[in-house]
Amino acid sequence: MNSISKLSSDQEGSLFRGSYSLYFRKVFYALLLQNVTKRYSPSVPTACVSLNKVTKAINLVFGDWFFTLTEVEQAFILEHEMMHLAFDHLYYDFVDQHKANIACDLSVNSWLRDEMIQLLGKDPKIGGIPPLFATNYGLPEKESVQYYYDMLTDAQDKKDKGEPYNSKLDPLLNDGNCGDGLGDFEPFDGTAEEMEVQKVLTDTIKRATVNKLTEQQRGSYPELMDMIKELFEIKESQVNWKRETRQFIGRNEKKDYRKTYLRLNKRFPLAKGRKSKYKAKIGFVVDQSGSMDNASIEAGFNEIYHLYKQGVSITVIEADTDVANHYEYKGKPIKTRSASGGTYMSPAITFANTLSDLNGVIVFTDGYIESDPVVSKLPLLWIVTSNGTPSINTPHKILKMGDQIDR
Repeated sequence: MNSISKLSSDQEGSLFRGSYSLYFRKVFYALLLQNVTKRYSPSVPTACVSLNKVTKAINLVFGDWFFTLTEVEQAFILEHEMMHLAFDHLYYDFVDQHKANIACDLSVNSWLRDEMIQLLGKDPKIGGIPPLFATNYGLPEKESVQYYYDMLTDAQDKKDKGEPYNSKLDPLLNDGNCGDGLGDFEPFDGTAEEMEVQKVLTDTIKRATVNKLTEQQRGSYPELMDMIKELFEIKESQVNWKRETRQFIGRNEKKDYRKTYLRLNKRFPLAKGRKSKYKAKIGFVVDQSGSMDNASIEAGFNEIYHLYKQGVSITVIEADTDVANHYEYKGKPIKTRSASGGTYMSPAITFANTLSDLNGVIVFTDGYIESDPVVSKLPLLWIVTSNGTPSINTPHKILKMGDQIDR
């Protein structure tokens, strides 16, 4: 895609009006749009969403046609493109990309059809282009991309062999630029490892966007229910955290206080007394090196959630060869990835030892780290992934997930 440039002030004004219309109709997609880099290219016939494997940015590139549309028509195009992003269409790896584009449009437009008819008329067109609707081709609505792709592939095979097939699909099977033309997407062009990192970052953006919605608002997006369930799924803990924190921290928890009438206030008999409450404060290091796949990192974040539910205050430390990010955990499921380099846990352990008020450190890793990791000044517990190696040269306790479960 050549000749990409920033939007002009007039183009930005036009896009703002379309985004404004989308916000009052479908706030999720309008919020998701805020995380996308908007650009212009004269070589793009309509609009196109893509991923930049270098900057990890999500690009939405508009052609001249987009700026000729009405605000309502623009809103539908923006929603169409953001649905490609929300449904992870950019990560599909089909043999026939032409059929994949059509299958994705059939899936997306299934969810837009009723609103298009309501706002644009019985036979809706956007900028003179009729959208692809599954029902127009004898296909059921609101099916997956894989389903529509398989239907197109099967029909093409039967047609080539001279066997009976759904002839209503002929317009979609012909060569050339068959598609609704409302917008396009470019599949991710990179290695499997690069795609894995990009997918985690994209999920992070989607999760943050969903978090801005109320429960009632989430319910108004039936097309997103599977995505939301996947992003926020909590799995059973693999560690008995109540036992482990008691064993490796002991009674070194920091004191918190709360007022209660059950305790006598020695100075003011009618006032509440103060009761001590011990609360562990832990630095939880998550190894995000290249050897840690997404499933392993998500398992680490899952354990953070369950540890937090035990009443532990947690500072998350994301690291590979160095500390990439750290923050206080607030209790919501997370799947972020801020690193993907080599493996060297000593800097993260040293960093955790400098944080104030911590009682101990937990390092979640696959064990493929430096030969002599630094010894922690604070109590430390190693948690090794189920597919990792517990052969770590350390005086601290090591638990391997899947082997040590004892509730």
